Amino acid sequence: MECNTTVSACNVSTPGSVEYIERSVFIQIVVLTIMAVLGVGGNIIILATGVKGLFCVPDLRLRQEYTPSFITNLAVADILILMYCVPLHLSEVKRLPMSEFVCRYLVPLRDTLALTAILTIMAISLERAVAILHPFSLESSQRYTRHWIIVIWIVSYLFAGLPMVFVMSSHSGQFCIRKWSSVRLRNVHQMSAILLIVIPGIITTFSYMFCIRALHKFRQRRKNSVESTGVQQWSFIKQTRSVSRIALVLVVVYWLCNLPLVTYAIVANYRLIAPSPKEHAYTMAVLTCLFFGASVMNPIVLIAMSHLYRESAVTCVQYIFSKGNPIVRYRSRVQFTRESTNGNRSEHISIANNEDNGENNNANGFMLTARK
Repeated sequence: MECNTTVSACNVSTPGSVEYIERSVFIQIVVLTIMAVLGVGGNIIILATGVKGLFCVPDLRLRQEYTPSFITNLAVADILILMYCVPLHLSEVKRLPMSEFVCRYLVPLRDTLALTAILTIMAISLERAVAILHPFSLESSQRYTRHWIIVIWIVSYLFAGLPMVFVMSSHSGQFCIRKWSSVRLRNVHQMSAILLIVIPGIITTFSYMFCIRALHKFRQRRKNSVESTGVQQWSFIKQTRSVSRIALVLVVVYWLCNLPLVTYAIVANYRLIAPSPKEHAYTMAVLTCLFFGASVMNPIVLIAMSHLYRESAVTCVQYIFSKGNPIVRYRSRVQFTRESTNGNRSEHISIANNEDNGENNNANGFMLTARK
């Protein structure tokens, strides 16, 4: 069994497991399709909220309370994971034909996307910690957010995508395999993939532990100090506390979706358990759905816990079912055309009546003149 723990993709080569793979693949197709539809829709709302100038942006409070660039980057990564990695994963477990180009250059991109989402969550946690340490330097630090996003994508490709380019290969154009030069290299890669999930998760967890502790100290200082904290600083602290709650839930979702896969990969890699083919097939199906579930839960958490994103979601839904709906736009256009046609017709009729009345008045005046 060879597992790519970064993207929860497994090539099951255990003898006797073929009879169970079709059932597990069917479960994954149904569940992941539903998750992809829901996740893409939710992340589009987050993306539309974070991008300045789009119709779903409620007001400028979003930029005062959040760092929309990191959240937007997380939404972009989640959308690409659901629209690119999910079909690619299903194609791999279904053993659809894959060329050398697909295996060597396109398959490693899924590792890049997965690590990008992980590092973005870590960046959000570090940004919250910096905001608590230096509250009034947050605006200046946000100027470099785009640079950090570029760094995240580059690091993700260098550490997750690029190493896979040298080991991925197509087996007779049928499916992708990993050609390891040695068992040691394979073990090193698997452990590095696990560490790329665990280390950012640990950093993120400790960052929010620091945030919670610092906010608790601020609250105690405000209660005990004679000179209370300034109104502006206390307002910022309350905003930071609300945002930290949301980010903390994102961390919990992150661990719930990734930790089971990491644990299973470690246990299976060191042969600590010997699951049967049936157990392995269904376990990987559940863990795969759980792994991709993080990209679905992230927008749900943001919309459920943030009133700004809820307002944006309502605005987006109203736009889709009113102005953005092509059927509604077609009906509005037809109604406008009918009203314009009726208005022009009424105008022409009134003009014609006025002309007729004018001609009748002229004729009556001429007759009166003739009589005189």
